[in-house]
Amino acid sequence: MQEVAQFVDKRLREMKKHFAGQPNDTIMILSCLSLAEELFLLKKNMPEPVDKALNALLFGEVSTQLRDTIDQIKGSKNTK
Repeated sequence: MQEVAQFVDKRLREMKKHFAGQPNDTIMILSCLSLAEELFLLKKNMPEPVDKALNALLFGEVSTQLRDTIDQIKGSKNTK
């Protein structure tokens, strides 16, 4: 998950340089659209069975990592 966060942060920084002076909300939306477009183009060129298998793998892994991260956040709030 940390590697993904670093990847997203890098994209945000690149967009911020390219669109200097724009509000942060605009930068975040443009970054999300850029990442979504990149994923869309990659998936569009994948054979369907590979795409389905990749979706199952990625969404399962991401879901598990998000649950773990949320549990860690909840745990750290309960100890304060």
